[in-house]
Amino acid sequence: MMKKKTILLGSVAIMFLAACALNSGVSSEQIGLRKASLENENKVALVDASFTALQPGESVLFERSFENAPPLISHTIEDMLPITKDNNTCLSCHDKAIATDVGATPLPA
Repeated sequence: MMKKKTILLGSVAIMFLAACALNSGVSSEQIGLRKASLENENKVALVDASFTALQPGESVLFERSFENAPPLISHTIEDMLPITKDNNTCLSCHDKAIATDVGATPLPA
């Protein structure tokens, strides 16, 4: 009885080790959604966003990179800094109550 258990255990161990040896793993090209090497960023296509010094209301909205991506600020915010919870100049145009009237994107969306 003990000999059968030893042979069975040995057989299971050999099959397990053989299965592990056959499975070579997943390459970095198979992991990501873009099917390219995750260590090489040369083939990544970035959004062609031209950040200019246009004032709010003069700029064109940038297309989002992917669904639910945060919006890119398409105008200068140089005179609006620092943005704090008590001093947020962005809300003077982007507040939900007035954003549609001035043609701005309401925030928070």
